[in-house]
This record gives sequence, structure tokens and C-alpha cells, in this order.
Amino acid sequence: MAFLTGMLVLLLSFEGVAPGEAIGARLQATVAGSAWALIAYAVWPTRERRHIRASLAQLLSAYRGHLRNLLLGRMEDLGDTRAAARVARTNAQASIERLRGEPCSRRNLHELKLAESLLANGNRLIRATLSLEAVLRDGHPLPALEALPAFAQQADQALSELIACLVEGGIPAAATLRGAERQLSDALTALPDGSPATAALADTIDRITDSIGTLTHLLRPARPASTNAAAEAPAAPDGAHGAGG
Repeated sequence: MAFLTGMLVLLLSFEGVAPGEAIGARLQATVAGSAWALIAYAVWPTRERRHIRASLAQLLSAYRGHLRNLLLGRMEDLGDTRAAARVARTNAQASIERLRGEPCSRRNLHELKLAESLLANGNRLIRATLSLEAVLRDGHPLPALEALPAFAQQADQALSELIACLVEGGIPAAATLRGAERQLSDALTALPDGSPATAALADTIDRITDSIGTLTHLLRPARPASTNAAAEAPAAPDGAHGAGG
């Protein structure tokens, strides 16, 4: 800014404008422009809080596409989906940085904490695919198991529900992917060969299940402690109520 002001003063001096007058006019214009910008922001605020969940939904959507292609063995599509995931991650990180720069209201802090947690666990999800992708690129095929496309379909459905909740503001159902993961894990254990793809797939599906479960937990409201205690308390015997009578 100082360099630009100096250049303007120098150029105006060639037209016969005194440096003092040019600096004063430049200062007035800067103050007026800043004031109008602040007024416009106060009247028409562009709160990043209103857009952060859409950015996170796009991130999970990109991760979902990459995960689906990997679990179904569509190696020719992984380059495009990984590039899309990288762009979505950059956009989500930029959105979080903009949210950090906004006024520290309680709602902003809540959204910021949630966004950072979703980003971190979303990145855990995509990192879970790295070892399996490397093994498949080395030429090792995925095992032909019926439980694999079933797990891929349930993981895709779970992520689709999380994306819809981010966009529409709903609450996702409790995570149920672990059952499909155990079925696939048992099928992998029963295979006679110990190929690198089998070991990598077993590790990948466990980490995917953990990540999706954590993402689901983050988007579900916490129950009050009194509710948790009531749910965990053992039921009274049938005859306990009439013991004193």
C-alpha cells in the first residue's frame, strides 16, 4: 500500500500536483473506501458459517467417489477422483481459515470446532485407502468376494447420508457399517492365500469403518449425561415396587 501511494504521488507530481495535496487526497480516499467497505459488510455480511458445511459436504462427496472406485477396483478412474478430492480438501481448508477470521461468537466457535473435526476425520478416511491403492497399482487384484461390493455399497450409502445431513441440516442414523466390515473380514480370513491385496484390504476396511463411525458421531447431537445414566441403569425387578406394601 505504501509503495502504491508513493507511485501515485510521483506520477501526480509530473502533472503539477503538489506531493502534500496528493498524499492528503490519497489518505481521504483510503479512509472513505475502508469505511464504505465496513458499512457494506455490516449491512450485507458474508458469514462463512453459512457456507462451511457445503464445503465439507463437497469434500465428503469427493472422498466418497474415490472410495467407491477403489473398493470396486476401478483403477482407471482413481486419478480423476483423487484430483477432485485434492481440490475439495483445499477448498474446505480455505473455508475453515475464513471462518477463523470471523468474529468469535459462540455459534462460530461451535461451527469451527465441528468443521476442524470433520476435516481431520475426513482426511483419516482418505488416508485409509493409500495402502490398498498402492497394492492394487502394483498389479495385485482385489479378491472376488460377494461381501466386498456389499461393504462398498453400505459405505457409500453411509457417506451419502452424512453428505445429505451437512447440506440439509438433518441428523444421521447411528453407524451400522461394522457388521458389513466383520462379514468381509471373516471372508478375507477364510481365503487360503495371504496375498498383499487381502492384507491391505482387511486393514483398509477396518480404518474406513472407524472413520465413517467417527464422522457419524460428530454429526449426531450428544445426549445429556442424565439421559445416558438412565439408559445405562439396570431395570428394577418386577416385584420391587410392591415390596413395601
